[in-house]
Amino acid sequence: MFLTLHHFTSTTSKRLLQAITAQPVWRGLWRRLVGCFLGLAPWVVVLAGESLTPQGVPLYATQPPTAMTLHYALQRGRLKGEGDLTWAPEGARYALTLDGRIAGLQLLQQSSVGQINTYGLAPQQFSDQRVRGPARVAVFHQDKGLISFSGGTPEVPWVPGTQDRLSWMVQLPAVVRAGGLPPAAGKSVELYVSGARGDADRWTFRFVATEDVVTEWGIISALRWVREPRRPQDTAVEIWLDAALHYMPVRAILGGGAEGEALELVLRKLGRPL
Repeated sequence: MFLTLHHFTSTTSKRLLQAITAQPVWRGLWRRLVGCFLGLAPWVVVLAGESLTPQGVPLYATQPPTAMTLHYALQRGRLKGEGDLTWAPEGARYALTLDGRIAGLQLLQQSSVGQINTYGLAPQQFSDQRVRGPARVAVFHQDKGLISFSGGTPEVPWVPGTQDRLSWMVQLPAVVRAGGLPPAAGKSVELYVSGARGDADRWTFRFVATEDVVTEWGIISALRWVREPRRPQDTAVEIWLDAALHYMPVRAILGGGAEGEALELVLRKLGRPL
């Protein structure tokens, strides 16, 4: 059941509370206070005029890949470099990093740490460091049903199955791997994905077809999935998953929206098992 402020305030009180909660610093506090007062989880209460928290985000059976490091050729626009994706599961926990370098300069450095449960990856902290500016961090408070961010960005709701902007690159392979046979054309996987800047949203990945990917290893037959933008400046994704690598990506094209030119990764080699 969803509640808005008008269920328990007068018109005058409602206007006053809306003025107060228009300030980001008070918004998260008010949501938690009301949730505690009503005995509800924090993500159940929404403020008047605010979009409903994503509900009904699917939870999938998963089979996460074994530990590995993938080395990629990296390209953004005319600039070329190298990238490394390191996946390190250990028991019920994991660590995942993505490093990108161009001409010896660090283009990006992302990390995700968290738990592994029945439904796959459950991020607890995500860090995103770009070539300019400080690292931005998202912390996933599962007990509170909230995601908090560095830099004073307002909190957003957390729901079971939430991924971050890096963990989805392993969560999608884990879902596909658990599915067994290659999916039918048009099959979709829906994830709730949060970045480190308060940009949480539903990401729907649709299977297109099995395609050949040209790599330094040779030609690899891989499953192509796409995530189409939902609105202007939204993030577009194309990703090719290889069954021989537990459906980890052998090619990926990321961005092209608010992030500017798309980032492309193409497999160069597989590192030694961790």
